[in-house]
Amino acid sequence: MPAVNLKLFLLGLPLLLLGLVNPIAGVAENNELHFYLSDSILNQYLSDTIHAGAGIRQLDTLASRLATDPQKKSQAIQTFQLGLMLVPYARDSFEAVSRLYADFSSLLNEAGAPYLSIDYVKKALASYKLAHAASTSTSYNLSGKLASFYLKNNELDSAGHYYQLAINEAQNTGMPTWIAGAQNNLGICLFKERNYADAYRHFKMADSVLTLNHTEDSILKCSIVDNMAQLLLAQGNLGAAAVLYKANIASYTVLNIHQDIVKSRLGLGNVFLAQRNLGDLWTQLSLIATLVHSKKFVSQAHVLGYYELLLQYYLTTGNFKEALKAQEQLSSLKDSISNNNSKALKTLSDAMISSEMYKFNTQLELYQNRLLLRDRDLKSARGEAKSNLLFLIITFILGTGLCILLYVFYRNKSRIQKDQIRLQQSELKIQRDEIELEKIARQLSEAQFDIQRLEREKLTRELEYKKKDISELSLYLSGIKNMNLTMLNKLGDIKNKKPLEQKESINNLVAELGVITNSQEKTIMFQENIEKVNTEFTQKVIARFPELTKSEIELCSFFKMNLSNKDISLLKNISPLSVKMARYRLRKKLGLAPEGDIYQFLSNL
Repeated sequence: MPAVNLKLFLLGLPLLLLGLVNPIAGVAENNELHFYLSDSILNQYLSDTIHAGAGIRQLDTLASRLATDPQKKSQAIQTFQLGLMLVPYARDSFEAVSRLYADFSSLLNEAGAPYLSIDYVKKALASYKLAHAASTSTSYNLSGKLASFYLKNNELDSAGHYYQLAINEAQNTGMPTWIAGAQNNLGICLFKERNYADAYRHFKMADSVLTLNHTEDSILKCSIVDNMAQLLLAQGNLGAAAVLYKANIASYTVLNIHQDIVKSRLGLGNVFLAQRNLGDLWTQLSLIATLVHSKKFVSQAHVLGYYELLLQYYLTTGNFKEALKAQEQLSSLKDSISNNNSKALKTLSDAMISSEMYKFNTQLELYQNRLLLRDRDLKSARGEAKSNLLFLIITFILGTGLCILLYVFYRNKSRIQKDQIRLQQSELKIQRDEIELEKIARQLSEAQFDIQRLEREKLTRELEYKKKDISELSLYLSGIKNMNLTMLNKLGDIKNKKPLEQKESINNLVAELGVITNSQEKTIMFQENIEKVNTEFTQKVIARFPELTKSEIELCSFFKMNLSNKDISLLKNISPLSVKMARYRLRKKLGLAPEGDIYQFLSNL
């Protein structure tokens, strides 16, 4: 058997099978989570596809343990990759495969690969649903996890869709804590969309569901209250926000959760900053500083929030020297976080590349082993063939003589039969040619009829367009006439004014004529573009979606021309938010998925 590449072992690629005991071979283990694998053990393990499900579970457990150590992220990714190699063979181990996908997605998300992490959570959810059609805690958690990844990637439509799925999963189970958590998460998504009314409604629904029978419920309630306080702060309701933040500080103190105490104090500090209550703001900053400098109970995000709030305090009080120091500390911390993220991405990239190399080399070695086995079987077959060669020669000679006799006997009989068959085939060919000629003549007649029908339809459409042009011209001339009468009336009013007032009135009239002329030119250009789009496109939209209103059909035309929400709001003289809501309703009527592209969909009609 070919030896495994020594360099790959030195890179740590084979150090993946901690605690693995399969039916073929055992693996040595020590307290430092290292392995000592021989080539035969590694290849036997990868060849044991019958027990792929057990191997996946053990690899997933090892990879999750490695992922908790920042120094072993690369080994964790490689371990997950080895588990993924066994997935095609684990046909009945849907839960094990689902867990492998879910844990791998968490590591990818932490390493800064959002799209890969989303893809693997989707695979995890799909695999789990193959084993469990009913709602469970796992399906609820996977739906919420997928939604949170979309939310982190700022894809709010998709995040809201999967948060709603999580709510449905929670309601099917009847667990109050899960229902409250799902409602709270959907409220956070709506808050990011600045849909404050619906966000507050979901926060209140989440709060009303909780029973507070467990510590988990109390922690979740504090989280809901914190989200409500943030929403009130964003709306400018500072007094109500301060009350909620103070209540949360008291609750987190009782629960002894220091990190969330820092979070609530930061929120309360922002309220004091908005109120210009600098004394109370400095008190909160001093309390937060004690925990920040201890480096025990705060995350990097909270440290960033502390220095940002401190910077705003110094700028507000005019202490620019201290503000400069706070700015330098803030920049240093952001650079450190950015460098850590870059290192994590590089680790992910290197690990994925090296894992693919390892996968290729391992599969190549297995293929070479199979070739060796086939070569051995071929040699055995050659030896057996030599012993039967004489028998085959004798059999061949006897068979050849018999074939010659049979050939002579049947040759004449076969010749007669072939002549009869040729004659029948010639007659059949003549019949087929006659049928084909009739078919061609019929198709030609039908084609001529279709050409005449299309010409009549073309003339009918041209006549309709002419009528429409005459109607629009009449309306346009009527508008011009009305405008002229208005101008004559205004000129008559100017004539009766004093000379000094006449000059100003004439200038205003000239400016008004310029605006009207410019508006007419833009309207005519826009109508020409609409006509180009709507000639056949509108008929297709009406035929496929007859329930659409006239306004929604017009909105389809705007999207067909790839106009933005802002352009449409200017043309329709409505707010961009109204356009966004109209687009949301239109997507529902068109049956589009949250991640579907409406521009691409309308272009393909």
